[in-house]
This record gives sequence, C-alpha cells and structure tokens, in this order.
Amino acid sequence: MLTKRILAITVVSLLFIGSIFAQPGPGPMAATQGHPGLQMFKALNLTDEQRSKIEDLHLEMQKKMLSMQGDLQKLEKDFRLMVIDEKVSESQLQKQLQKIHDLKLKMALEKAKNQRKIRSLLTDEQKKKFDSIYLSGPKLRKAGRAKMMRRMKPGPKHQPQRP
Repeated sequence: MLTKRILAITVVSLLFIGSIFAQPGPGPMAATQGHPGLQMFKALNLTDEQRSKIEDLHLEMQKKMLSMQGDLQKLEKDFRLMVIDEKVSESQLQKQLQKIHDLKLKMALEKAKNQRKIRSLLTDEQKKKFDSIYLSGPKLRKAGRAKMMRRMKPGPKHQPQRP
C-alpha cells in the first residue's frame, strides 16, 4: 500500500514538473517562423487591419486553449492515477476517458470556429490561398515535424565510426 502511494506521488510529481516545462512561448504572432499555422499568414499578404484582427482572434484563442489545455492535463493526470488505483472500476475509467474525449472535441470545435472567423476576414483571393494552405496543413505539419526531428537527432552519417 505504501509503495502504491509513493508511486502515485512520484507520477503526479513528474507530470507536474513536465507541465511546468510545457508552458506556451511568446505572445501572438511573435514567432511566425517556427509555427506552420502562423506562417500561412505571411503568404496571404494581409493588410494591417486584417493582421490586427487576426492577432486579436489568435490571442482570444490562446486564452481559451490555455484554459482548456490545463483542464485536459488535469483530466489526463487523474486518469493515469485512476489506472494504477485498483479500487477504480472500469466504468469509472470509461467515464474519465469520456470527459477527456469531450474536452478534446470541444477544443477541436473551438479551433474550427476560430479558423472560420479568420477566413471571414479575408478577400476572395486570400481565401483561395488560405483554403489551399489549410487543406494541405497536416502534410506541412508532419513535414515540419520530421525536419525538426532530423535536426535534433543526428542520423547515421553524423555518428562517430566505431573501430
């Protein structure tokens, strides 16, 4: 029983420490070079008014997402603790997973609504570019992630030769 408590405390502590380091970076539109979603706005040739409105929408969205991400982290931590607690039934685990699913669904819907708000600010020509970039987005994100991983982890060419 004591080891379960120690394990649970350790898990919670590690998750808490990890969440501290996972805090968001600089403010809205500050790092457009590293964020594929924000890089698209460079290609749209936005007016100052459009840029200002989109920055406001982005900031509003960040606030909503931060709150929901905090809630999601708590739900996921609680779920992990429930998994290792033998007293928790399978139906309780299922209810917790449903809460996690519902919140992720809500977050996805908020993101979609935000994309529509942004799109409504664009001219017809900008909408065409936006649509093209948005529809190819997952491919770009995967490609960007793969490129970042290659930079972080040297491949076989860069590893020292063994005698």
